[in-house]
Amino acid sequence: MGSEAMMDRTAQTEIQKLKHFFLLSRPYSYADNIARAFLVCGLYGAAGDATTLLITGTASTLMWLFLNWLSDWVQKQPGRLLPPLFLVWTPVAMTILLAAFSGPIALLALFVYVISILLYPWKSLIVRLGDWGPILRGVTIAAHYWFVITLMPPDTAAPPFVVFALACVLFFAHAARNLVGDIRDIRSDVHELPARRGFKPALRLTRVFVVGAFLAGGSCAVGALLTGGLVPGWWIWVLIPIGVQWTCLEILAFAWGRARPHHVGYVGHRLFVLTFTVMELLIAYDFGVNIGVCVSLCAFAFATNITYWYVPGKRYPTIVLIDPPLGELRPVRTQSQMLATARISDARHSIHADDECTVAETADATQGYPHVTTPRK
Repeated sequence: MGSEAMMDRTAQTEIQKLKHFFLLSRPYSYADNIARAFLVCGLYGAAGDATTLLITGTASTLMWLFLNWLSDWVQKQPGRLLPPLFLVWTPVAMTILLAAFSGPIALLALFVYVISILLYPWKSLIVRLGDWGPILRGVTIAAHYWFVITLMPPDTAAPPFVVFALACVLFFAHAARNLVGDIRDIRSDVHELPARRGFKPALRLTRVFVVGAFLAGGSCAVGALLTGGLVPGWWIWVLIPIGVQWTCLEILAFAWGRARPHHVGYVGHRLFVLTFTVMELLIAYDFGVNIGVCVSLCAFAFATNITYWYVPGKRYPTIVLIDPPLGELRPVRTQSQMLATARISDARHSIHADDECTVAETADATQGYPHVTTPRK
């Protein structure tokens, strides 16, 4: 009886681990990566090619798994299981098989994409890379964009200027989204830009990236007008979602920016995930991707956004519990330690929001954390 109970307990633990790694893959962005691949398919006139849609969508999802599991393997966040290396690299091996059918250029693009992903997770560990986190994320997006282009059938083509303009839109849009995600983690990722520079500078840079995405989209309309061609309609699908997101971000910053910047990042990042996925699907539809496919992916994006809250680690405790004797969780900070860290971090960031602020937290109050004193400016 004891042996059967132990086997049952082991099986339940393995299932919990699978759930844990599934949530660590950030399912809320599956649709975003697939939509970006379909956008390229539409741009190159392959919107009706089911095989190309399947290959690009599968490859994009696999590389998203690799990015997230590699990040967790590198960063080793408290409250998260350490993904086994075979799990981390299996998506890459599968993507290599898919890319091999498209030739050496696709394999080269995949190699560049993998290199960009290998560099990205270190932004939260290396101080000098912390300020460049949003740029690094934009580079991974651009590398993904190029990789998908190399998977297109050989008899397809697209206007070079439009290809470049869309690359700029995606680069700036996802750099902004990444920076808002860093604002969400302002109390835990101390090497990233918002934690080092403050909430207001991070918000200003987010605005710059958002404006860059808008201008990159509008440049196609201006170029068409100057050359006497038809004004492309897809740039409207850049303007509307970005305008909505920008408005929401400003409202959140006004409501919570001074006292709760991490709340601005949390809600703002969830909205960015949805609005940019919708933006990519609208552009894909404008390029000829079937409306049923676009609507289904949009519904999938909203459904999986529910999983955002359940991603284990960082500020929020893991929802998928692992039995300690059989699990592999790293030690999780106690509630008092987490509250102490939050108090210190909130005090530091309030200084960026208000120069007339002096903070002193003692080691007794923080239960072992170092004495923090910030002089009046």
